[in-house]
Amino acid sequence: MQSPLENNPSNPFLKKSFRQWYSATTLLAISTSTTIAVTLLLVDITKNTAIAGMLSGLILFIQLCIGPIGGGLADVTDRRTLLRRALMTALAANLTTVISLLLFFTYEELHGGWLSFLVVFSLIVSGAAAGIADPSIDASARSLITPAEFPRAMSAEQARSSTLHIVGSPASGAMYSTFPALPFILRIVCDAGFLLTLQRIKRGLGPTGTEALDSKLKILLKSLSGYKESFAFIQSKEALRRIQVAAPLINLMVFSGTSWAVLNMSHSGAGGLISGITVSGFAIGALLGSSITPFLTDRFTPGILAIAGLSWMTIIFALLFIYGGNPWALFVLAVLGMAPSPALNGGLFGHVFAETPGDMQGRVMATFSLVAGLSAVVAPVFSGWAVQEDLNVLLGFATCSVGIVGILILASSSAVRNMKKY
Repeated sequence: MQSPLENNPSNPFLKKSFRQWYSATTLLAISTSTTIAVTLLLVDITKNTAIAGMLSGLILFIQLCIGPIGGGLADVTDRRTLLRRALMTALAANLTTVISLLLFFTYEELHGGWLSFLVVFSLIVSGAAAGIADPSIDASARSLITPAEFPRAMSAEQARSSTLHIVGSPASGAMYSTFPALPFILRIVCDAGFLLTLQRIKRGLGPTGTEALDSKLKILLKSLSGYKESFAFIQSKEALRRIQVAAPLINLMVFSGTSWAVLNMSHSGAGGLISGITVSGFAIGALLGSSITPFLTDRFTPGILAIAGLSWMTIIFALLFIYGGNPWALFVLAVLGMAPSPALNGGLFGHVFAETPGDMQGRVMATFSLVAGLSAVVAPVFSGWAVQEDLNVLLGFATCSVGIVGILILASSSAVRNMKKY
């Protein structure tokens, strides 16, 4: 007799192709879990929290700018090939970072010179490669799962990501404290592992139904011109339009809080291990939230989940900026603040996924990533400046106020409040 789980048509893990894909993206999640090492490295290289925040914002800005190109290409060219090339570029960039750090921390006379610029450049290239790959990773899900399976798939991926960040933040902080190149060596291993695992997936990752294009220039031009269609599609849907406007406002609050936590810990002299343990609270909160996401998404509409969850997050993030100077208070507030995130993300973007045609998935997801991610560019800059000038409470007041505006944009729309479940 089959178990209820095996009979559940919304369980994506019944599909071998998704299990293989989940294994492949787990390696990328391990790599992503070392992000704290990038911030710690920038602080060490620049010796200035504000400049480190600006460089973090620059890396994210370039990643966001190149994302639409990746999203367009994901809709008109083979995604497997695109992923392979992007990850090979990331692997080369991470290898350059490791070699540069070996020289940087071995020869003191090289500090502050061309080697510092090479380290930053390699981090930028790695981020750009991620910008190309991310839309293909998101769009490939359309070839592997159905809209009904999306909330559970996203919840499982967030649970996986959160688990790895719980371990990864303290571990990468400890590795960085031992020797700064170690987290980036781990990234090389993960990039190589993803490339090998990708080869095992036999099912096509899309796109399907697109015409063959001989010229690479034509592919690129079509990918970019296709964003006019993507924006028009989003504007034609009331709920999607509201999400697009609200997302960067809400993300400014969230990203400011998370980047401020890392920069403030580093500025206050906390070691890499303590900083990693503290920041892992965000991942622990998301993991705990993931455990109840299926229960919530099966019983409540996405709009109600989003409005209630974001209201809770705003309250907690306001307290975080006030009491976050204490590492343990910051840890507890981080856990509480991120708990609603998996359910509201699964609900909102599950709706986007279900409403978007298959041949537009890459562009639409990249459009949302670009618009929503703009706040991730400025958040480290604001956070670094606030930490440097001791304006932490002012930063919290400003970003939480912006977050409230985003919530009101969602809550005032009947199309958002009444979004149906899939």
